[in-house]
Amino acid sequence: MDDNAFLSATTAHAEAAIAKLKELDLPLTAAALHVWNSYFAGDPPALVEEIDHLIADDAPITSSICETLFERHFGSNGEAAAVDAAFGSLGKVLAGIETDIADAHGLLVKGRDLLRLCCSPNAIRTKTPQETMQAVVRAAAHILEGEKGLRERLAVAGERLETAREGANAALADSRIDSLTKVANWKAFYGNLRSAAAEVAEKRGRLVVLMLDIDRFTTFNQRHGRANGDQLLRMIASELQKTFGRGGFVARHGCDSFGIVLPGAETEAVVAMANAFRTAFASRKIINKATAQPLGVITLSIGVTEYRRGEALAHLMFRCRGALGLARTEGGDRVMAATAAKPAAN
Repeated sequence: MDDNAFLSATTAHAEAAIAKLKELDLPLTAAALHVWNSYFAGDPPALVEEIDHLIADDAPITSSICETLFERHFGSNGEAAAVDAAFGSLGKVLAGIETDIADAHGLLVKGRDLLRLCCSPNAIRTKTPQETMQAVVRAAAHILEGEKGLRERLAVAGERLETAREGANAALADSRIDSLTKVANWKAFYGNLRSAAAEVAEKRGRLVVLMLDIDRFTTFNQRHGRANGDQLLRMIASELQKTFGRGGFVARHGCDSFGIVLPGAETEAVVAMANAFRTAFASRKIINKATAQPLGVITLSIGVTEYRRGEALAHLMFRCRGALGLARTEGGDRVMAATAAKPAAN
C-alpha cells in the first residue's frame, strides 16, 4: 500500500470519527477524537472489540465513556498506579533505612563525643582514673549500641528492601504482560517497535513486522466455548514464542491477533517461517484438554511487512494490517507480504 493509500485511509478515519461524534452529539474533544479515529482505523483491536460490544448492547456512549475508553486503551493511569504503589513501598523502605541510619549515627556520635570528653586533658586532670574508666565504658557502650542497632536494623531493612524491590519489578513487568497468554501485551509491542525502529534508524539495519489472526475465531468460541478459545490463544502464543521468540518480540495485539517485531530479519525469511508455522498449525489436531474432544482444524492468516527507514510507525502498521486483511479476504490460511501483489509463496 503506497503513501497515497495511507493518506486517504487516515483522512477517511478522521472524517468518520468527526461524523460519529456529531451523530452522538458529543463535543469534539481530543480524547474522543482519538478513540473514534482509532476505532475506524481498527487499532488497537481491544478498543474496537469493546466499542463493538457497546454498540451491540445498544449502550449509551457519552463523553465520560469516551474519556474512560481513552484512558483504558491509551492512558496508563491504572498501570501507573500499580507501579507507583510498588515503588512507593520501595521508597518507604528506603526512608526507613535512612531513619535507622540517622538514629544509629546519633548514638555513634554521642558515644564518640563522650569518649572525646572523658579522654580530654581537662577530664583527666579533674577526674580519678576510676571515674575516667567508667566514662570510657559508658561511651563505648553508646558506640556498641549504635553499631549493633545499625546492624540489626539494616538486616531487617535489607529483607524489606528485597521484598519491595521484587514487588516493584513484578508490578512493572505485569503492566507489560497479557494476563491470559503470558506473552507481552499490545502496549509493550508498540514500545518494543519504537525502540527497534530507532535502532534501525541509527544502525541502518532491517526490521520486519508480522501480524497474525486466527481465522473464524468468533465461530470457534461460539461453537466450543470461551474456555476452549482461551486454551487456543495460550497454545498459539506458546508456539509463536518457541518459533519467533529467540530473535523476535512476541505480543498479543488484540482479541485473536498477535504481533511480532523481528529486528535484523529479512522479509523473505520471515515469510518462509510464517508459512511453515501456518502449515504446521493447520495440520495440528486441536483437542479439548478436559474432555479429549476434537475441536477441529484451525487456520491462520498472516501479514508481513518490512520497515522503511524513516517512515511513521502508523504507516508501517497500516501496511502490515493491509497485508493481513488481504490474507483474510482471500480466504484465510495464507501469508501475505505487504510488498507483494500475490500470496507470499504459500
